[in-house]
Amino acid sequence: MTRNTAFLLLALLVATACVHRSKPSRLADIYNSDSLLTLYRQVQMHPELADSFLHYLNQFRNQGNAPYYKLVWTEANIYDQQGKYNLATRAYTSALQDDSVKQNPRLAVNLCNCIIKSFWTMHKLDSVMKYTGVLLKTIDDNRFPQTAKFDAYFYIAKVYESYGDTLQSKEMLDEAQRLAVELLDRRRKEGHYIARALYQLIDLCNLRLDCAWERNRYSEANGLADQFQGYMEELDTLVMTPNRPDGIPEAILRQQYSILCMKRALIYRALGCKEEEKEWAGRLKQLADSPDNAEHLATYLLASGQYASALPVLTDILAQSRRNNDSINPTSAHISQMLAQAYAGIADWRQAYTVQEEYTRMVDTLLQRRQKSELLEMAEINHTYEQRRKIQEQENVIGHQRTTILVLALMAITVCSVAYISICYSRSMKKRNRIMAQQIKQMQKLQKAITDRLAAVDGERKEAPLSVDEVKGKNRRTTFNELERLMKEELIFQNPKLKVADVAKQLGVSLKELNSIINEILQMNYINYLMHVRMDYAMQLLEQPDNLKLEYISQQAGFGTLRHFYRSFQDKYGMTPTAYRHAVLNNTDLQEGEGVLKDLLA
Repeated sequence: MTRNTAFLLLALLVATACVHRSKPSRLADIYNSDSLLTLYRQVQMHPELADSFLHYLNQFRNQGNAPYYKLVWTEANIYDQQGKYNLATRAYTSALQDDSVKQNPRLAVNLCNCIIKSFWTMHKLDSVMKYTGVLLKTIDDNRFPQTAKFDAYFYIAKVYESYGDTLQSKEMLDEAQRLAVELLDRRRKEGHYIARALYQLIDLCNLRLDCAWERNRYSEANGLADQFQGYMEELDTLVMTPNRPDGIPEAILRQQYSILCMKRALIYRALGCKEEEKEWAGRLKQLADSPDNAEHLATYLLASGQYASALPVLTDILAQSRRNNDSINPTSAHISQMLAQAYAGIADWRQAYTVQEEYTRMVDTLLQRRQKSELLEMAEINHTYEQRRKIQEQENVIGHQRTTILVLALMAITVCSVAYISICYSRSMKKRNRIMAQQIKQMQKLQKAITDRLAAVDGERKEAPLSVDEVKGKNRRTTFNELERLMKEELIFQNPKLKVADVAKQLGVSLKELNSIINEILQMNYINYLMHVRMDYAMQLLEQPDNLKLEYISQQAGFGTLRHFYRSFQDKYGMTPTAYRHAVLNNTDLQEGEGVLKDLLA
C-alpha cells in the first residue's frame, strides 16, 4: 500500500509539472536584449522592412519571450515612422498602461513625450493638453528634476499659440527657456549629452523666433536669432563621431544652420540691413545642397520678392520629390503652392493657374488618402483589439483549466497524504494496543499468581497461638476474602447502583471499617476497587471469541451505559474496548506471558 501511494504521488507531481511546463519557443534563441534595437535600426535605414519587422513583433508578443511594453513601444515607433499616427498613439498608450511601465516612472515620462508628439502631429490639441498634464503629474509625484518638464511646457506653449493665447504661450515659453538653460548647465558640468540639451534650446529659439516674426517684433526676433547663432556655434563643436556617440549628426546640423541663415536674412531684410542680408543669403545659397535646405532658400527668395530666382530652385525640388515612388506627397504639394506663388510673382498667370490647379488636386488627393488611411487604421485597431481580446479570452480559459488541474492535483496529493498518514497512524496504534493488551494480560496473570501463592502459603502455616493483633488481622483478611467472593462469585458488582453501604451491610462491618480493609490490603479506596473488579470482568468478556455486543458487556460489568463503559475503559487503559478486543484476539504473542510468569514465580 505504501509503495502504491508513493507511486501515485510521484505520478501526480509529474502530471502537474507537465501541465505547467511552457512550450519551448522557436524564437527564444532569436530574441535578446539587443535584437529588438538592431531590427528597429534596420527598419529606420530600410523603411520597406517595416511590415516584416511588425510580423516579428507579433511573433515575439505571442510567444511571450519579450517585455510587452518594449514590443508595443517599438511597434508604435514604426507606426509613427510610417505616418500611421492613430496606430502609433494607441500603441504608445497601451505601453503606458503596462505594469512594468507603472513600476518604472522614467519609462512613463518617455512614453508621455512620445504620445504628446504624435498627438501634436495629428493636431489633436485636447489630447496634447491631457497627456502634458499626465507628464507633469508623473514628474511631480516621483520628484524628478524639474528640467524633465521642458517638453510639457514646450508643447503647452505651442497649444496656447495655436489658440491665440499669446500671454499664456509666453509664460510657458519663458518657463521652458529657464528649464532648458538649467539642463544645459547641468549637462556641461556632467560632460555628456550636451548636444541634446543644446538642440532643445534651438527648438525653443525657433518657436519663439517664429512668434516674434509673426507679430512683426523684428528687434526681438533679431535678439533671439543671436541666441540661436550662439547655440549653433557651440553645437558645431559637438558633431557626432565614433568617439562622440552623443553628438549631433552633421546632416541635422546643416539643416538647422540653413534655417538660421534663412531667418537671419529675412530679419535683416525687415530691419533694412542690406549688407548683413546679403551675407546671410550667400551662406544660405552655399547650404542649398539638399531638398530641405533648398526649400529654405526658396522660402527666402519668395519672401524677398526674388521670384525669378526662386523658380529654378523650386522646379529642381519638385522634380526630386516626384522621383519618389509616389509623386503626390505633402512635400510636392507644398512646393507646388510655392511654385504657383513664384509664377504669379513674375505675372505668368497661366502657368500660375496650372500649378495652382495641380496643387489643389494634390491637396484633395492627400486629404482623401488621409481619411482612407485613418479609416484603415481604425479598422486595423479594431481588428487588432478583437484578436487580442480573443487571445486574452483563450489565455484566461487555459489559465483557468491549468488552475483547476493544479487544484485537483493538490487535492489528490493532500488526500493521498492524509490517507498514508492515517494508515501509518492506524498501524502504530494497533501495534501499541497489542503491546498494551499484552502488558495488561501479563499484569492480570501476575496478580492472580501472586494471590494464589499467598493463599497457599497461608494454608501451609501451622496452627500456633495468635496474638490479639494477629487475630484482628486475620479477621480483616477473612472479611476481605468474603468481599472477593461476593464480587467474583455472586457478581454483586453487576448492579450499577451498588453502594458501599450495601456491601458493608452484607459483610456485617461498618462503612469505615470496610474502607479501611480495602485501603490496607489493596492500597485503594472502594470506588477504585469496584472499578477494578468491573474492568476485569469486562475484559474477560471482551477476550471471549463469541464477539459479544459492547452494550451487553457494559450491562454485565455493571457500568449501566455504554458511554460510561467506553469513557472509563479509555481513561484506564488508553484504548477503546473494541481496540482491546481486536488486539487480544489477533495477537499470538500473548501466550508468551505465561512462560514469563512461570519463570518469575518458580
